[in-house]
Formats: sequence, structure tokens, C-alpha cells
Amino acid sequence: EFKGGKGILSIMDRVLVANNYEKATKKRTHHYPTDIGNCYRQMWYKWNQVKPSDPRSAADIWRMNLGSNIHDLVSNLMRDMQFEFVPELSVHWNPKELQYKISGRIDNLIEFDNKLYVIEFKTTFGRGTKAIQESGQPREKDFGQAASYIAMSNLLEGLYLMYLGRDNFYRTEFFYSDEVRETGAKEAIKYFSDLELIIPAKKEPARDFQCCIKGGEIKDKVQHKTVEYKSDWQCTYCMWRSHCYKEIIEETATSKAIYLNGQMV
Repeated sequence: EFKGGKGILSIMDRVLVANNYEKATKKRTHHYPTDIGNCYRQMWYKWNQVKPSDPRSAADIWRMNLGSNIHDLVSNLMRDMQFEFVPELSVHWNPKELQYKISGRIDNLIEFDNKLYVIEFKTTFGRGTKAIQESGQPREKDFGQAASYIAMSNLLEGLYLMYLGRDNFYRTEFFYSDEVRETGAKEAIKYFSDLELIIPAKKEPARDFQCCIKGGEIKDKVQHKTVEYKSDWQCTYCMWRSHCYKEIIEETATSKAIYLNGQMV
């Protein structure tokens, strides 16, 4: 549609939205390591191709892509530092405990002493990275995903799990040797074997995360009496959130009731 002059940004927006929606609704034939730790109800929607009630806006996708593109910055920097950099590695694993295989792609790897190491970068907002640094351990989902890569390829000798605050640029990192291979395998098999029991169910499973709903709207946070309640970010960014909470949204829209992290008050 572009013929010069104004309008290229709106075309970009439409392409981003269309591509993101197509990816979210694509029929699934295997598992992805990046799914580890996701809400099982969300995964039930994906595997059963339930139409998203809240497709991502162009602004949301721009925001997500900017976070993902930190990998490009890292890869360029590693090349400048004269590291042997490997652009990507496809990994496939079909453990006997699972009906579906696990397939993925590792985007950033470095090589030294003829050994490959994963560089997994995650971004946060606010004090997210600082809180992770202070806790002395990464988020469980991030570790499970990264450790599963080690389990899926004997070529990998270890991983660097790094965090960057997008708004304040706090940085921290964790290193794990290939000793996490067994842990990664167990976590991946446990998550996906439980998921495979849920996929054929006729009704969606329980929610793994919760949010706040007031006046028929999902809120990031709600003040009730003297306490401030916050929604799990996994719910506020979910493409099925309005469908997932449909009955609660309708109830709070027509009453003074407030839904706070699993309870109606």
C-alpha cells in the first residue's frame, strides 16, 4: 500500500498486529521451551485455538520487540569483544514421557575453548532487576526455560542468564554450568507432561495467576480499604484475559463488588 510520503508507520503497525495475531492463533504441533512457566489456562487456550479476546495493540508489540531486540545489541557487543559468536542453534527433544516433542531456537550463544554457552537476556521494568539481584536468584520461569536449553543439547556447556531494566538499566547476571542439565530436564518434562493432561480437557483449567477487577475492568492495581492490591503482570498482558475473566468482569460491571486476586469482596 505504501507509495511514498506519509503512512509507512501505520502500515508497520498493521503488519505487527497481524503477524502477532497469526502467531498466537497458529495450530500447535509441539512444545516450545519459552512456554515453561506460563499459565496452564493460557496454554489451554493456545492449544485449543481459542480466539484471543484481547489481541495485542501495535504499541504493546513495539514495546515487546524493543525488549527482544536487546539480543541484537548483545550479539554486536560480543563480536566487538572478539568472542566467537554463534547466531542461533535449533534444538529438538522428544523425551519418552511426552506425547509431543519440544522444539526451539536459541538465538545467542558464545564459544570459547571450543565450548558453547547460552546467553539468555530478560528485561524488566521498575525495580524488577534490582529485586532479582537482591534476592540472589533469577525468576523461576526464566531459570526453567534457560535450563531446558541445556537439557535439550549436549553441545551446551553452560548458560548466562542476564537481566536488564528497560527504564533504569539496572543489570545483573547468573551463571550456571552444565550441572543444571538434569534439573532443566526434570522441570521441562514436569511442566509439559502436566500440560498434556490438560490439553484435551473440555473445560479450561484453573488460573495460575490472578488479577484485580473493578467496575468491569481489569486493573494493574486496586486500593481497597487500607491495602493496595496488584494484579499479576501475566494476567494484564494475556491475550485471553477478558475471556478468562468474562463472568467476573460482568459481575463487577453491574455491582460494587471488587475482585482481588482470587476473591470477590
